[in-house]
Amino acid sequence: MAVTKGVVANALADTLVTDTTTDSTAEANVTGASGTMYYVYIDNTANTTAAYVKIADATSATSSSTVPDFVFYAPASKAVSYAVPSGAGYGQGLSVWGTSTQASAVSQTDPGTAVTVRILST
Repeated sequence: MAVTKGVVANALADTLVTDTTTDSTAEANVTGASGTMYYVYIDNTANTTAAYVKIADATSATSSSTVPDFVFYAPASKAVSYAVPSGAGYGQGLSVWGTSTQASAVSQTDPGTAVTVRILST
């Protein structure tokens, strides 16, 4: 097996947002500006039920009424990562919440224990 190592000319992203207490209360505008999202990590290892991390391209959000632009699934007792190789652009900023409720724009239920979410963006 051959192994190669290269130098990356330009960084893919320059902002890492970490929320260790993601629950059904939306965190408003965690990125602070427009940009491109490249990676989402969700640690749901503390829960025995699935979690859904919902992200809206908005400077604020209300979890029970805002329809998210992105929904990421985290199985029970697992940590998962989602890569967006070409990036997903957003125009305002990202507002984030986590829930055990699959449906959107309805009353949201907190995960049993808050999940950790990391978002890599520009």
